[in-house]
Amino acid sequence: EFSPRDAYETRKIERVPAVDTYEIGKYVTTRNDIDHNGHVNNLRYADMVLAFEKKNPAPVRSFIINFSVECHENETLTIYSDGDTLFTGKKQDGTMSFTAKLIRENY
Repeated sequence: EFSPRDAYETRKIERVPAVDTYEIGKYVTTRNDIDHNGHVNNLRYADMVLAFEKKNPAPVRSFIINFSVECHENETLTIYSDGDTLFTGKKQDGTMSFTAKLIRENY
């Protein structure tokens, strides 16, 4: 018998660990980053990571992000990396805003 639960794939949400090995850049949020709720739009966080992560030209296959604290206009985020696939964004007071994992295609 069909159950509505069968209609959706269930996957465990991956928790991305925080890293602060290398500071790779600072990003000041602008009005263009803000959504209708007054917070930074979720897609802008991916833009922040990709703006500073330039060592690997391979296409992005997957991007996992965990949000911790909302960001607003004119906030400065410091972006950190482990030098490979993990990234963390922190506000000026050291509060972690997000963690992310960037997975690229192999070529």
